[in-house]
Amino acid sequence: MIKRKLLIFIDWYYPAFKAGGPIKSVFNIAQTLKEDLEISIITSAYDLGEVNSLEGVPTDTWMTNDEIKVIYLKREQQSRSRLKELILEVSPDIIYFNSLFSTAFTLKPIIIAKRLGINRIIVAPRGMLGKAALEIKPLKKRVFLSIARAMGIFANVQWHASTEQERKEIEMVFGQGATISIAKNIAGRALRRELPSRFKVPGELKLVFFSRINEKKNLLFALEVLREWEEGAIYLDIYGPIEDRNYWEKCLQLMKNSSVHFDYKGLIHPTQLDAILHHYHYLFFPTKHENYGHVIAESLCASLPVIISQNTPWRNLAAQNLGSDLPLLVEDFKVYISKVVEEGELEYKVKVEAAYAYSLQNIVHVDVIDENRKLFL
Repeated sequence: MIKRKLLIFIDWYYPAFKAGGPIKSVFNIAQTLKEDLEISIITSAYDLGEVNSLEGVPTDTWMTNDEIKVIYLKREQQSRSRLKELILEVSPDIIYFNSLFSTAFTLKPIIIAKRLGINRIIVAPRGMLGKAALEIKPLKKRVFLSIARAMGIFANVQWHASTEQERKEIEMVFGQGATISIAKNIAGRALRRELPSRFKVPGELKLVFFSRINEKKNLLFALEVLREWEEGAIYLDIYGPIEDRNYWEKCLQLMKNSSVHFDYKGLIHPTQLDAILHHYHYLFFPTKHENYGHVIAESLCASLPVIISQNTPWRNLAAQNLGSDLPLLVEDFKVYISKVVEEGELEYKVKVEAAYAYSLQNIVHVDVIDENRKLFL
C-alpha cells in the first residue's frame, strides 16, 4: 500500500533539545505515525539560542533515521526558493506546522504551500495563543496576527489543539468558525519509581525546576516563594537553558542570602531525564501558561508528584494525590510547601504510586495515540 506523505516544519529537532516540549511533541508524533505515513521533517541546523550549527549534523541534505526523513537547514538555506524546492520535492499530501510565529518554518512555507495548492494544512500553535504567552512581546504578536488575518494566511487550515483550553484560545483569535481538532500530546513511557528507605523524611524537601528560563516559565516566582524560608531544609535544583539573560540576573539576585539551597545544574539531556528526576520529591513549576506542559507530564510519568500553577490543563491534582495546582499567589504556595516539607515516607509514597497510576491511565494511554492518528489519517 502506498503511504500518504506528511511533511512537518519545526524550528528545532533532535539532536537539538533545548526547546524541550515542541521537539518531543513532533518526535512522538513521527514515531507513532511512521507505520501509516511517509514522514519528512524540515528543521533548522541549530539548537535553541545557538549561533553555531549542530555538531556533526550534515546540512541541506536529506537523512533517513528510523524510517523518518529529516533535513537540517542553516540560516542561508532557509530562503523562500529553497523551501519551495523542498516542498515540491516531497510533494506532501499533508503539511504540519509545529509553530505559529516562526518566519522560516511557518510563515514562509505556509504561504508557499497555499500557492502550490496544497489543501491539507495543519497548524499547532503550541500554547502561543494563550493569554500569558501573548502578553510577552505583545505588540509584535498583535501586529503579526492582524497581518495574518488580513492576508488570510491561516484561512482554511486545520488547527491542532492539545487541550480544550487551547481550542478556546484558538477561537478567541481566529473565530468560532475555525476548524479545530483536539489531540493530546503523546508522551513517552511511565516508570514506576522504587523509593529507597527514608527517601522522604519530615523536615526535608528536594524540589526540581526544569524548563527554559524565561518570564513565562516563572522561575522568579518560585524563588520568591522560597527565598525567606525558615522551616526545614529545602533544596531547589534548577535545570534548563537560560533563554533570557536579564531575567536570569533577577533570579540570581533572589538566590543570594537565602536559607534555601539553590543550585543551577545546567541542561538535562532527554536521555538523562528519568534518572535525574528520581532524586527529587516534587517538580516545582509555577508557570504563567502552558497549553500542555511536557515537564508536568514527564514528571508524572517518572512517578514524581508536582507543585504547579493553575495555568495549565493539569488540574484538581490534590484530590488525586498528585501534588497540587495553585493560583499564582505566593502565600498559597508557601502554605502548601510547608505541609509537604513535613511529609513522611508513607504519605509521600502514596503520591508516588498515584502519579504512576495516573500516568498509565491518562498520559500514555492508547486513547491519546488514537486521537493523534485521527488528526492525520
